[in-house]
Amino acid sequence: MTGNKNMPQKKKIKDSLFIRINKWLHLWLGLVSGVIVLIVCLTGCIWVFNEEINGLLEPETKVEKQDKPVLTPSQLSAIANQLYPDKIPSYANYQQGRTINLNLKNKVEKEGKGAGRRGGGIQLKINPYTGEVIKTVVRKKGETDFFRFILNGHRFLWLPYEIGRPIVNYGTMVFVILLITGMIWWYPKKWNKSTTEKSFKIKWGASFKRVNLDLHNVLGFYSLLFLLAIALTGMVYGIKWYSESLYWVTSGGDKLTEFRRMESDSLQANKHYTLRQAMDLGWNKVITSHPRSQGFYYNFPDTSKVKATIDITVYPNTGQFYNSKGYTFDQHTLAELKSDNVYSRDYEGATIGTKLRKMNYDIHVGSILGFPGKVMAFLASLIGASLPITGFLVWYGRKFKKKKTKPLHQKTLEIKEPILKHKIMKNVITIIVGMLLSFTTTQIFAHALWIETANSGKIGQPQSVKVFYGEYATNERDSVANWYSDVNEFSIWLIGPDQKKSQLKLISQTSHFEGSFTPNQNGAYTIIVSHEAKELGGTTKYHFLSSADVMVGKVLPAIKQNPNILKLHTDSLSSAKVNKVFQLKVFANDTASKGKIVSVSSPNGWTKELTTDENGLIEFTPLWAGRYVVEVTDMDRTPGQHHGKDFKATWKGATYSFEIN
Repeated sequence: MTGNKNMPQKKKIKDSLFIRINKWLHLWLGLVSGVIVLIVCLTGCIWVFNEEINGLLEPETKVEKQDKPVLTPSQLSAIANQLYPDKIPSYANYQQGRTINLNLKNKVEKEGKGAGRRGGGIQLKINPYTGEVIKTVVRKKGETDFFRFILNGHRFLWLPYEIGRPIVNYGTMVFVILLITGMIWWYPKKWNKSTTEKSFKIKWGASFKRVNLDLHNVLGFYSLLFLLAIALTGMVYGIKWYSESLYWVTSGGDKLTEFRRMESDSLQANKHYTLRQAMDLGWNKVITSHPRSQGFYYNFPDTSKVKATIDITVYPNTGQFYNSKGYTFDQHTLAELKSDNVYSRDYEGATIGTKLRKMNYDIHVGSILGFPGKVMAFLASLIGASLPITGFLVWYGRKFKKKKTKPLHQKTLEIKEPILKHKIMKNVITIIVGMLLSFTTTQIFAHALWIETANSGKIGQPQSVKVFYGEYATNERDSVANWYSDVNEFSIWLIGPDQKKSQLKLISQTSHFEGSFTPNQNGAYTIIVSHEAKELGGTTKYHFLSSADVMVGKVLPAIKQNPNILKLHTDSLSSAKVNKVFQLKVFANDTASKGKIVSVSSPNGWTKELTTDENGLIEFTPLWAGRYVVEVTDMDRTPGQHHGKDFKATWKGATYSFEIN
């Protein structure tokens, strides 16, 4: 007893200053913004399926597609004028398989304080082929339907707009900080079986406090990337400086142009077409150019303004907006007016920054991945709504728990967990920064071109060759029509054992190009692609390079057979087997390149990044049989001109593909 009494007690180990600040921020920012996050996330997960739910609740609005033209805007205007002569058409929504939603407003409310979605009005649901009014919805000023009520809560908490909107905007920014600090707090101090189970599994049979803590930590981790994507895209709509900065980063330094309303030439009024003629001619021009589109939005010109324009938006896919295309016509001359607004640009020919901005809403609601993406957005938002509740319960339970006094002999020393080592914290920060960068620069350096062919061949037997574009690690192979810029116009070359170079002819398939060649002698054959995309990404030129080797016999490929300025080479091709070390070298301008980060992607989606040593060498041990794709990138800061446009840097991405047996 005496020995125990005099035994020196172990000192409690305190968290580092960084961890204490991180925990303090997570706690108090969470308590302050909890209600905001709860409302925004809950209303968001309800809004995600508003179109699908409305469709189910209004089965009468479903109309079978017919092989006949739909009603023109002038016909819709005539129907509206006949039923409601004191109203004017505002806009019409055409959607494949549904009635036309024609919205009417008072003539004095086309624009101004009385206008808008809460200004009242009438909506006619019209059969697009017969003109029959299926349903009429009358909305008084200030009235909203259920989903508009939900959206108002999501955007400004049902407060006055000028008050609620900034609260939601910066509350969302606080939520992003909470996600990052939560990830740092979640990261286990030591990776072992116990911490792994606590970090990735919910212990349903435990006490309420433990289950609640697991719900907060585990579900928060699994939904982290989805919630970051939703929050970061949401801030685009409310925080101007963030929106402009994000576009500047993702576009490579381009400035986000301000929205400018186009105007008709008032001097041409009554010289060419009547308004009804202009409305229909503009409409016919658009639908003729987009016969397969699933929806159209038609904005009627304000008859009281001679400078008003005819605006039409085309939606090629149901439920998606990223690839929409806008048209603006002069109501007097029908001349097409070109806008430099980012949302008015053609998606297919747009820069990467513009594509990301056009995808912003679809990423925000998950529809960028179709219906499965909306399900993921729904679940992530639901989890996001639960985090303030479970987090509050964790804090309340620790702050106000009843402390029972124990006898002296039952008391045990409380030893806090060790401080995170510097290396672990460095890894945490790297993970967080990496996730943020990977989101904000999606598709800038993610996509690559790669060649697929067998490692070996035989004389006289055709050797299949395929070329893909996308992301091998995630099994994403883009449709040929959607390849970046003019990448689908690449040339592919074959260099034989005799160093003779010949161009291969490949045929375009849905998601790749395919062809073959027939070896005529023993030796190594090298297949290469080197293509500079015509379109700049902001101020960056993109150079896609790829290679693959084929052995006929046991002759290994020579590095001199590949003339690409950035390439990967291996002497391990003849011994490419599972659980056997595989080596590759990186060459830039035929010189071994050290310090290059090489990404290795396996057939099951496993990806690892390795750094080349002083000899430009990396090595790894493949654990799975199948095709591997290895990629190395380089950024050359030398400026220049490309197809008449100035660029500040050249991004080079080289891939090498091979099979492991």
